[in-house]
Amino acid sequence: MFRTSMLLPTRLRLLSTLALLPSLASAASTTAPAFDLERLSLNPTSRAALGTAAGSLREPGELRLALAAHYERSPLTLYRDGERMDSLVGSRTQVQLAGTYTVSKRFEVGAILPLMAHQGTRGFSNVGMTSPSSWGLGTPVLQGRLGLLDEASAPVSLAAELAVGLPVGNKDALQGSGGWDVTPRVSAGRTVGPVVLGLEAGVRLRNRTAVGSNSVGSELPWAATVATTGHKLRGELGLRSAVPLTDSPMPMELLAGGRYALGSRMEVFALGGPGLGTAPGTPAFRVMAGLSVSALQAVQPVMRPRIAEALPPTPA
Repeated sequence: MFRTSMLLPTRLRLLSTLALLPSLASAASTTAPAFDLERLSLNPTSRAALGTAAGSLREPGELRLALAAHYERSPLTLYRDGERMDSLVGSRTQVQLAGTYTVSKRFEVGAILPLMAHQGTRGFSNVGMTSPSSWGLGTPVLQGRLGLLDEASAPVSLAAELAVGLPVGNKDALQGSGGWDVTPRVSAGRTVGPVVLGLEAGVRLRNRTAVGSNSVGSELPWAATVATTGHKLRGELGLRSAVPLTDSPMPMELLAGGRYALGSRMEVFALGGPGLGTAPGTPAFRVMAGLSVSALQAVQPVMRPRIAEALPPTPA
């Protein structure tokens, strides 16, 4: 009798433990949220600056291609009561392919294809979550730019833009949410002495996703740049931020860089700087470097004198 009474609590504890196993296994295999962690939207094929298009377009008939390597440090960090706890994503290395074709003096189209080469996600296992994939396809972006004003005949250069992120980015690698990512924006610029002042603002429309205590989703991104206008070497300084339309901190980044022309068709560029704030996608710092080339340029028509003007005068 005594032995039976002793075994009963033991069996009850065993049954309770077995009943908890499915929930413990589920908690241990919690997957990371599906969203696009990348915030930076550069213009490596832009004529004015890397940070903004400054309302300008390239020459009609020109096809500009760019290849860039992109590194971020700690773009996703865990905070508790405002104190930094751990980096869920310690680092990210991407390769970006970009291209722009200027159809006319008022319209150009472009595309950006990001590829994740590696990301360190060891921090996810420390909080009981399945680590995202370390590589994968990013969110491809198709974009168009319509020139509205040109500072040659107006106070500023002004352009309306539309960028559409396709829903094919790898959700398992924090490269997309499975939904569309649409950003209409306006960019403006003006040349003041040896520099170009650029400003852009828009609306980024995307799915809302809970990321810890924050919520990543639609926002109002903006950027401001100042860039020099030299023929060989050009420098720039830019500030990027966004006003979140969800429960998320405001991101901010200060980026400085430069471009160096290698002849009339090719240039190399580099950009980097710190991130400020705790919003998901804001790194401790980032650096980007690459090259761009004019794969196709419009052939300027050769002005020839009329035949009548080229012939010697007829003697009287």
